[in-house]
Amino acid sequence: RPRRRNSFANFNTLGTPSLTYAKGLASECADKLRGLILGGPVGCGKTHLAIAYGVQAVNRGKTVLFVTMPELLRMMKNDISLCRGAETLDKAKSVDVLILDDAGIERGTDWGNEQLYMVVDHRYGHGLPIVLTTNARGLDALQDEIGTRSRQICSRLLEMTEQAWIEGVADYRKIKAEGEM
Repeated sequence: RPRRRNSFANFNTLGTPSLTYAKGLASECADKLRGLILGGPVGCGKTHLAIAYGVQAVNRGKTVLFVTMPELLRMMKNDISLCRGAETLDKAKSVDVLILDDAGIERGTDWGNEQLYMVVDHRYGHGLPIVLTTNARGLDALQDEIGTRSRQICSRLLEMTEQAWIEGVADYRKIKAEGEM
């Protein structure tokens, strides 16, 4: 099933308060084009909700870039090696909605953190939303995962996003594989 079919309507909260809250907040943020951080364990539905936000934005005529954090950094390095300037960086800074999936799983480097800082700082200064998913279980944990420049990045993210920290949810993929859904 293609991910672009992910919607708020077909997101199963499994009757859990944590997922019900995350779904409601994600939908509200998508309606208002407000930034969002979705944190929680692997397989709890963070990416589904982030894509649902992006699909809703596209349906409203907005430009959206959905990319994993490691892939974004790889693309930026590729731009440099192919002498394409800052093509990916510029796109990440200027697109209407930027969705960064799996933030914090990349191996932190000073260069990578500097790139992330430039993206977040630009979007912060221009009032452009970021939707970020992470396995971190809170802003402090995200700050630890990001590494250098993390205080500046997280301070801006705190002001420009709403946050939902999902807890107590089993791995969606595992549940689907076992035929429980």
